[in-house]
Amino acid sequence: MSKEFAGKSVIVTGAASGIGKAAAYRFADEGAKVCVADLNIAGAETVAQALKDKGAEAFATKVDVSVKDDNDRMVAETVAAFGGLDAAFLNAGYYGPGTSFFDEDVTAFDRIIAINLRGCFLGIRAVAKAIRSGGAIVVTGSTGGIMGLGINPAYSASKHGLIGLVRSAAEPLAERGVRINAILPGGVNTPLNFGEMVDTYYPPEELKMPPFRGYGESQHIAEFALFLASPRAAFINGGAHVADGGLTSSFAAVMPATAPT
Repeated sequence: MSKEFAGKSVIVTGAASGIGKAAAYRFADEGAKVCVADLNIAGAETVAQALKDKGAEAFATKVDVSVKDDNDRMVAETVAAFGGLDAAFLNAGYYGPGTSFFDEDVTAFDRIIAINLRGCFLGIRAVAKAIRSGGAIVVTGSTGGIMGLGINPAYSASKHGLIGLVRSAAEPLAERGVRINAILPGGVNTPLNFGEMVDTYYPPEELKMPPFRGYGESQHIAEFALFLASPRAAFINGGAHVADGGLTSSFAAVMPATAPT
């Protein structure tokens, strides 16, 4: 049975844990050569070694996605190691400690924007310089990018902006034969959401449907990323695609106010 990404090279950022880690494993399962990129280099090296133990080609690199030179180096290292670049899953993100409109200190706001929005811009730009025609970029957004988030407006603003970057990049990338799409996950059981570290991945056909508006697993989003990066999604471009288990499908039930007596 042929593997969908056999002979292809892929960058996955935020690949030391959560969605990125699941995607790195699944890209490798499908034959890809994987650059495992993360600020947590120890975690990235652990993932890369696990992929190599499974027979895949992989290497780890330390990347702060908010830094231009780190993005450029990540891409250059991938091209040098694998002879080219065919796909990128720009998944790294940061929720932060939460922000408020009333905070005197804007340090947390600046860091969230730097990673989630500036990092998205720098990642797309770096990848665009090297990715082969026929390739694809997938970016991890959030349902926070289509709804407000009063407890962390910086995060919501960064994810709204990310959608704008993806849509804006679609036409110039298409001129180079490259597609780009964003995935907007809802609640996913990852360390970013204070969830568990999941190290077991299943054949895609064995994935279970989560409860309505419940939490999904990292692999649910990883499988979507693989689809969007594949030729099967050739007609899908410039989109922001919700994957949230029905979270934003309708208003949640609201109890009516008690009528005054």
